Amino acid sequence: MTAMRQLVFSVVLCGVGVCTSCSSDDDDKAPKEQTPGTDVKRDRARYTVLIYGNAGGRMDMVIENTWDKLKPMLDDSTNVRVLVMYKYGKESEKFSGRYGKPNDLVLFELTNKTDLTQLHETSAIQAPEYRLYDSLCLSDILRNLKNDAPADNYILVLWGHGAGYDIVNDRPDNMITRGVLYDETLEGKGMNMYQFADALATSSNLHFQCLMFHNCLMGNIETLTEVQQYADYFFVSSHVLLSFGDPVVSLVDKLKKSTSYDFENTAKDMFVDLKCLYDERKGIPQEAWPDMDANNLDFKIIRSDDLIDVNNYITLFVDRLLEIYPKLSEEQKKQAMTACAYSYSYDSYTYLIDLKQYIKTVAAAINDPELSDYANTAISYMDESVIQRWDGARPSSKLKEFYLSVMLPYHDLLHYPTKGTFTVAESYFPSAFNRRTGWALWMDANMFFPTQWMYNQFDEMASKDMTWEMLKAIIDQRNQQE
Repeated sequence: MTAMRQLVFSVVLCGVGVCTSCSSDDDDKAPKEQTPGTDVKRDRARYTVLIYGNAGGRMDMVIENTWDKLKPMLDDSTNVRVLVMYKYGKESEKFSGRYGKPNDLVLFELTNKTDLTQLHETSAIQAPEYRLYDSLCLSDILRNLKNDAPADNYILVLWGHGAGYDIVNDRPDNMITRGVLYDETLEGKGMNMYQFADALATSSNLHFQCLMFHNCLMGNIETLTEVQQYADYFFVSSHVLLSFGDPVVSLVDKLKKSTSYDFENTAKDMFVDLKCLYDERKGIPQEAWPDMDANNLDFKIIRSDDLIDVNNYITLFVDRLLEIYPKLSEEQKKQAMTACAYSYSYDSYTYLIDLKQYIKTVAAAINDPELSDYANTAISYMDESVIQRWDGARPSSKLKEFYLSVMLPYHDLLHYPTKGTFTVAESYFPSAFNRRTGWALWMDANMFFPTQWMYNQFDEMASKDMTWEMLKAIIDQRNQQE
């Protein structure tokens, strides 16, 4: 059975709610590892790249333009192979697709011979109810990928919309969720970080060289810690990701041209192109320039193993904070715990702040030698974890370089209800990041809300302090929208 037929079979099963494994009996039959760099033509590719997602009808043209750029590169399926599983958006006056129709689920291998103008006829299923968020469905797709598109290395590109850690929806038992990936055709339902981790965990030991989050706000320590063991590297943006597909195009181009499997060298070459493109705005539509001027932007490649060391020292940092917190005077507590917090997005996601900036300012305010040592060591590992980066800070930004976001540590936020009586704590305590670091214990202990903020956007907010009442109003509004 070909890769595409196997994938289609999986989609049909998922569409009727079965979501059972289609190929687990063949898991042990995958080709053995072959020596990298061999000139022998193989069915097994050097790289298999799967692009999976939904971006909505207004943005379907972006992925189609990306396919147009990728197509001429893909002339050897034993080198870099690109498979696509993409769900077109719903029908509306803003629908921008040229190759597919509203609600089309397209499954195909993109090569230099693919006739994209015939995509609807050759590769589409009308499957508006296909559940992108279902971990079993994604797991099936990944198992089929390993069996029917075997490769020495795998890269998964999640394409669409993300929200970082989403306090309203990111909880283990919430099956109508979002956070990691949204689906416009299913009323915005999507996959949360727990479901994404489940899909990776049950995909027949498939390990990824890179997980590319081609979606917004996924440079988030909670999300990446949840899936840290399943990939060697992460491509992420901690802000809104301004992209017209160029990171994916550049990655495939550099993978194809590479003569080794040294991903860090490939990433270095990739970022030479991306930095030039974004710094000089080459190829970026002029209508997007105002957004570049108005917002802080970033993207980076993180070495996943280094997150272990980051989290180890965050644990020590939290333990020391909890130890000395009761001994501080009320004035010391207020001074330290209202330290400057950088907000990644004022609108809806103000509770996501910069991890590096936060621990740096808290440690400086308390001035405890042991706490400062843990903070400095954690920061050194944060710096080491970023192997390539581009930071596009707007001129008025107080913070010029960005790391990963983390949940704002504040007692009342931890215990605030979402979805009726369901609290943030019930969602947050099960997270891998909290289980490793105890961050929620610090959230529970800290009774002071930060009063100094470094906003990502909206100049009119720069002179104002965020308040807990303002943040509650934002959360309540989002609760009502769900």
